[in-house]
Amino acid sequence: MTHPGSLPVDTPEEALRVQGLVEGLFVAMRTLQSYGREHPLSHQSVLALRERMVDAAPPLSLQFVGQAIFKDRTMVPLPLRVYRVGQHLGQLLHRLHIQELVMERPVAVEQLTELCLLLGEADAGRLDSLEGVEIPGLSWRELPTARYGIEVEEVDPEVFSSAQLALAIGDAELLPAGTAAWNFAKGLTVVRRLERAVQVSREAVGRALELVPGSWTIARRSVAACTHVLTALTALEVSGAARRVAAHAALALAWTGLAERGGGPFADVAARTSGRLLEAPAVSRTGVEPHRAKLSALVFLASGERLEGDLPAPLLDLLRLAYELERRRCPVKVPFDLTLADLLALALSEPVAQCDPTWVRALSTAYGEIPPGARVLLPDGKVGLVLGGSEAGPLRPQVLVNGSVLVPGGPVRFLSPSVIARAGGG
Repeated sequence: MTHPGSLPVDTPEEALRVQGLVEGLFVAMRTLQSYGREHPLSHQSVLALRERMVDAAPPLSLQFVGQAIFKDRTMVPLPLRVYRVGQHLGQLLHRLHIQELVMERPVAVEQLTELCLLLGEADAGRLDSLEGVEIPGLSWRELPTARYGIEVEEVDPEVFSSAQLALAIGDAELLPAGTAAWNFAKGLTVVRRLERAVQVSREAVGRALELVPGSWTIARRSVAACTHVLTALTALEVSGAARRVAAHAALALAWTGLAERGGGPFADVAARTSGRLLEAPAVSRTGVEPHRAKLSALVFLASGERLEGDLPAPLLDLLRLAYELERRRCPVKVPFDLTLADLLALALSEPVAQCDPTWVRALSTAYGEIPPGARVLLPDGKVGLVLGGSEAGPLRPQVLVNGSVLVPGGPVRFLSPSVIARAGGG
């Protein structure tokens, strides 16, 4: 699709115009981010950007998909310099849920300055900077198909969930380790990926989380803790803002407190996490953004350091539960890891200290009667791996047995991982 009046990307000259526009936007954003609105260099960079916008002959649209840039849905060849710039812009826009910029006409210098300032704030971590903003001549939107490559309604939930989980685990690996200040932008990127996956299908996320290949690293378990919170709160239809705050808190707590096997006590971990959140530098000139303030307050309450008169937030029990489930997933001094079904069964029979068992039941219900990943004993004596529910009933789920997927003829029975380990099973 090409807008009337715009030039197709079929000549080296036109490719250079698009490259210049992308590079100009990045340079103006970074210059304003460094020097502010009034500096001569800032004014010069915005003027240069507007000239490149005029040269590009709008109306036109730019799509940032994966690691590529398209003009009017046609890929633009990029030299290495511009490729790196475009990749940074694309990642920034994706965090803002934007994949397409539509330019109907050149934007006025003052409004272009404001846009670059807001993008700079978003680049520094304020991911609500463009909410409610309108700039004449320029619009933006999210392209769901840019993530999948096909129409949204045709996307297999299993494929989408697996992809988002893999990306979230990869993003989690890049979070600051040890006692370093927390990176709110990177943490929120993980949360938003998982949030989209949970909204598509809670059951598919649960299956993908348990069955994705690889070991239970700290990053994967941190993502799992975050997913537990999102799954429970999504099932309860809690508001999006509250879900993101609680899920982000679970991610930060797990990433800070979990060890290769086991993890630290919840209250101590919350105190350490609270310090990391408070040490992170401010990125907004207008004060602390609401998400960051609420996240810091929730983790502060989790540490037990409440001010006089403060009441424990109901979400604290869910945070404690999510952390304890993943702390217990890889027990210390044992040769096996637990499945989600094992963890929930243990939590129901041995309630997590200081945690309302209502949250355990809510999480169990949100994931399904028999969570995926559970090892079960079939009526014929074979051992199967639960893949998900079936129309036969909650105790007759779909299971994987010797490479075949089937629905057992009768009720299945949970198997303890210790029994499987002693028997030499997988």
